[in-house]
Amino acid sequence: MAEPKGCLWQLLVALGIIPKNDNQASAQQVTEEFPFTKRTYFFTVGERKFFEVLAGICEGNCVLFSKVRLADLVSVNKGTEKWGSHFNRIKSKHIDFVICRNESVQPLLCIELDDKSHDKPARQERDRFVDHVLQAAGLPILRVRAARHYDSNELLRQIKNAMLHG
Repeated sequence: MAEPKGCLWQLLVALGIIPKNDNQASAQQVTEEFPFTKRTYFFTVGERKFFEVLAGICEGNCVLFSKVRLADLVSVNKGTEKWGSHFNRIKSKHIDFVICRNESVQPLLCIELDDKSHDKPARQERDRFVDHVLQAAGLPILRVRAARHYDSNELLRQIKNAMLHG
């Protein structure tokens, strides 16, 4: 018995994106055209543990975002020579976590969770670049070394210190 097809399927057939009869070929065609699969997890295990502690600290006091594109936090000043070149340097970089003000969702602090990959020279160069960009924009950054466990009181102390002196 044939599987019933929904409206989206019928639209794709009507537009000629999916052939009317050859269902197996149709599914394969869509797969080849859109070779994407949902990730099983949004965070690594380490990121998840850190997120839980950070979310507990932020709860009710601020808004927490994760995996935020650097270009959504800072912008290249209008009129800057080689604007596109500067933008290209930030558009594909992400910050692990961003703490924002509750009311306005204004970014207050960026947090990078540094695992072993941050020990590599290329990654250290990238980290220095990101640090300089954020410093130039006036947005403090806190770098936290990845660990098995996090002390929420110690993390809160580091966050407050980074916001005051960042």
